[in-house]
Amino acid sequence: MRIYKDFDFDSFTPWSGAVKTYNRIATEGKGDALEAILDDIYPDGMTETELNDLLWFEPETVFEWLGISDEEEESEEETAEPTEWTDPADYSAFDDFCQDCDCCPFDKVCKTKEECKKRFAELKGGAA
Repeated sequence: MRIYKDFDFDSFTPWSGAVKTYNRIATEGKGDALEAILDDIYPDGMTETELNDLLWFEPETVFEWLGISDEEEESEEETAEPTEWTDPADYSAFDDFCQDCDCCPFDKVCKTKEECKKRFAELKGGAA
């Protein structure tokens, strides 16, 4: 049995894999636009499960409808190497130096903060 009710983006609660897509739409402020698009594409309505499945399994399509850039492009930008490393020589204390792993020259070689602290001390000519 199908029960249809009026869809309101803000009151819809997605589950499983649809949550990420839903949150991205909400962050972009495109909930009202999605409601309008779904009204046009599905004039007879859809179940909550169908909507959830659309958000879960077709996020690229939904993002395209809404003019939201592909998340993969953003992920590549976020994981790009930083353009400028933090230079340990500019710091006298490890705690001042250790602020941002993305700009840390030790990020790819140290597995723990202790290893990083030891390497910093070695560069400074002392023991950790």
